[in-house]
Amino acid sequence: MTAADRLAALGPYFAVRADPFPPPGFRPLGELYGAGGPLAARIAEVARVLGAAELRVAASTAHLGLAARLWSVALGAAVVAGRVPDLAGAWFALPAQGP
Repeated sequence: MTAADRLAALGPYFAVRADPFPPPGFRPLGELYGAGGPLAARIAEVARVLGAAELRVAASTAHLGLAARLWSVALGAAVVAGRVPDLAGAWFALPAQGP
């Protein structure tokens, strides 16, 4: 069983893929917060779902979701494999809905 298999067994927040090419909808992590990246649209969607009048509330909630996903991979790998993965080349897909 690989480290990726052991991570996936912990749940969807821990799952990683090591495909040579990312699946449709995935983009480099750095593009999420770059100029013209999809993070602004994600924050607007979270604001809509929450009914938040202030974007800072939605930004905080979106941040917690993104951080939880990244930290789950890093901490889960530290526990099951004894090492933390280098996420510099990570690809990510934002959820389409929900906060």
